[in-house]
Amino acid sequence: MATEIERLLDQSPEPHAIIDAEGRYRYISPAAREILDGRESRIGDPSPFSDARSQEFHGRVRHSRIGWTAVEFSRVPFESEGVEHFLIRFEPVHGKSRRERQLDAIVAVAGALSEADQLDAALSRLAREVRTAVDLESCALTLLEPDLRVRIAGTAGLPEDYAEKLEACRQRGAPLLTVRAVEDDQVIIDPQWRNSILADQRWAPLHETIRSLRIGTLIAAPLHVRDPEGKDEVLGALTVFCREDVELGHDDIAFLRAMTDYASIAISNARMFRRLREQGAQDERLRLSRELHDSVTQELFSLSLRTRALARWPQVKADPVLAEEVGDLYEQSRRALDQMRATILRGRAVEVGAVGVVQALRTQCAQLDLPPGLKVEVHAHDEPSTLAPELQDDVFLLAMEAVRNAVKHSNASRITVELARGIDDPTALRIVVIDDGDGFVRSRRSAGAIGLDAMRERAEAHGGTLTLTSELGHGTTVTSVFPAAYSVTGASAGEIAQENTP
Repeated sequence: MATEIERLLDQSPEPHAIIDAEGRYRYISPAAREILDGRESRIGDPSPFSDARSQEFHGRVRHSRIGWTAVEFSRVPFESEGVEHFLIRFEPVHGKSRRERQLDAIVAVAGALSEADQLDAALSRLAREVRTAVDLESCALTLLEPDLRVRIAGTAGLPEDYAEKLEACRQRGAPLLTVRAVEDDQVIIDPQWRNSILADQRWAPLHETIRSLRIGTLIAAPLHVRDPEGKDEVLGALTVFCREDVELGHDDIAFLRAMTDYASIAISNARMFRRLREQGAQDERLRLSRELHDSVTQELFSLSLRTRALARWPQVKADPVLAEEVGDLYEQSRRALDQMRATILRGRAVEVGAVGVVQALRTQCAQLDLPPGLKVEVHAHDEPSTLAPELQDDVFLLAMEAVRNAVKHSNASRITVELARGIDDPTALRIVVIDDGDGFVRSRRSAGAIGLDAMRERAEAHGGTLTLTSELGHGTTVTSVFPAAYSVTGASAGEIAQENTP
């Protein structure tokens, strides 16, 4: 079958090639040989289309006369003698001017942003269009997290392990141009980037990758996004890796700035739709919480009162079996009431955003059903003015879970909730819940038995920690630390990054 196809392609004036599943040449048409460099057109050698299964329909080949050139290609899979192959048809795009390619890219990206329902997919499409339009070696769109970690949100022409290796370099202290572009809020152009990287051992994890790429100048352009209050903030950068034989002019830089605007639109849209989804879910949670409080909770409370009164009847006390059954029924009703109150508490976390964490904690603690003689106090030292919504809710829920556990288990006379900056990290938020109760020995009470697992999950979801210390007769202290809480303003990059770097 392949031979028959090859005979037909020999007569075609259009360039074709056949590659196997590993991207190696199995056939090259005469028209294709006129374009391809002979050094890269031997049967069995890797082709420029080696990532045959990718969704990229553009690439670069070494032209036999004019050097490296961009191409557009299509692929059709077929089987020959039970083996998978791909028919590649490609066409150089150097016939179009760079300006025309850039206009094509703008049109393509505008359409993609209106259709894409995933942020990473939209930004990856943008990266591919930028790479083709400017004839780049590679391109990446990155988002900068509050702790200065970077996340690749869209790439073209970079290996799959690039992000992992880049993070390894960052942890070794390597200076990232993306961070500099964001912090300085300006376009960074570094024609000596490749040489600087290869001479710096902090970049050692990426040395092999950099050597494999034909990189000359690196450009990082900041991404500006407006928050819900209309304030401008910089969340990341568009980073492009120019080829050694390509120099970008003022028009190219203007094009890159325009594409950062499109990326900002994609990010803003993703944030808006996420907020709308969250608001809808929050409204529903609040409605259910109110309904449960007005109906089921009242019924359970009434049931617990009636079973407690029933347990005190002389007729019940006179019958040991009946007394035990009624006592069990009372305990079950109390547990059900506690669980329902916990459910309502989780639902009411949506109200935190309106008053802030500290006021929400004070209000909720004042509404607790406390044993006689027990006092709960909430103290705040330099509360963050704004927290990301999901962080705000989890801080509130974690603190209230710790308070509820202390109320139920500690036999304390005082419970204190303290919010302050971290001791070692002034950008961290530290929450401490202290009781002066009985304390306990860890071996006698599992972490799960007092709700520590749920609290630890909330802390770790934001990169935080949770620790517990307790001693018999000296009470219990629960401490949780959330990093970078004081550096988050409004909606952070972390808010976007829940969809998927220099």
